[in-house]
This record gives sequence, structure tokens and C-alpha cells, in this order.
Amino acid sequence: MKKVFTALFIAFACIANAQVTEWKTFDSSNVALPTNIVISLAVDLNNNKWIGTYSGLVKTDGNEWTTYNTANSGLPDNIVRAVAIDGFNNVWAATNNGIAKFDGTDWTTYYEDTTNANPTYFLCIKADAQGNVLAGSEADGLFGTMQLTPTGWCLTPLHQTYPKTG
Repeated sequence: MKKVFTALFIAFACIANAQVTEWKTFDSSNVALPTNIVISLAVDLNNNKWIGTYSGLVKTDGNEWTTYNTANSGLPDNIVRAVAIDGFNNVWAATNNGIAKFDGTDWTTYYEDTTNANPTYFLCIKADAQGNVLAGSEADGLFGTMQLTPTGWCLTPLHQTYPKTG
């Protein structure tokens, strides 16, 4: 009986001391979020949150909000379907017209169709601590890995790339 009472006492003490986490909603009515449609999220090594939306890529530390879009950055498209952070703290954005890498200062774009005649819709992107990036597209399949080499970023295909259909 003493063991049961001790266990109950500890359980009630833990419940009484537990902190209740309050959820806060961030939307376009209370922060500088360009739209309430959020597609993807990632957190960088500095604890900044990167938010993929239909109106660009948003960076926030919880207080300041910055929106990157085709008008003010190197994003190839405003629809950012996926975001990933690599081991070098580069931000990778998979868009409806290619991939963008942001190193905090400069933008680099991959697979952008500047004619918009046959863009590659990237749906997902993942990065690891070594800087390898894997991206998947709607029609072209799995692209392989982007790796940092002494001369810059280099694509290493996983297998044969098939031509786009349509």
C-alpha cells in the first residue's frame, strides 16, 4: 500500500508541476506572413524558421519576418513546396520551377526553365550534415545528390535521368 501511495503522490506531483504549453497561431493577420497557406517548414542551425508558401519563402526568428520571392531574391518561382537545411546552414528551396540555394547572402538556382515552357516541379528536398541534397520532382523522378566540391556544387545522379514527358 505504501508503494501505491508513493507512486500516486509522485504522479500527482509531476502533474501539478507540469507546464502547460500554450499554442500561438501566426498568420497573415498578426505577422508579416504573405499567405496563410503554409506548404513546408525547416529550422536552420541558428534556430531560424524557414516557411515555404505559395507566395515565397519566409524566414523568421519569431520576432522578425522576411519574405523572399521572385521579385527580391533568386527564387525561380514563388511556390516553395519544400525547404531543407544542409550541414553548412544553406537553405534549399524546392519550387515549381527549379531549386534555389541560399547561403545567407547569395542565391544559386538549379534546373530553372527561364522560358517557363517546360518547368520542373520539385516536390521534395532533403539535405544532410555533409551537404548532400536529394530532390524529387513531379515528372523527372529522383534527381540525385548535390555535393559541395572544391570547385562548387556538383550534381551526382543516382541513376539514368529520363527525359521529361509532355
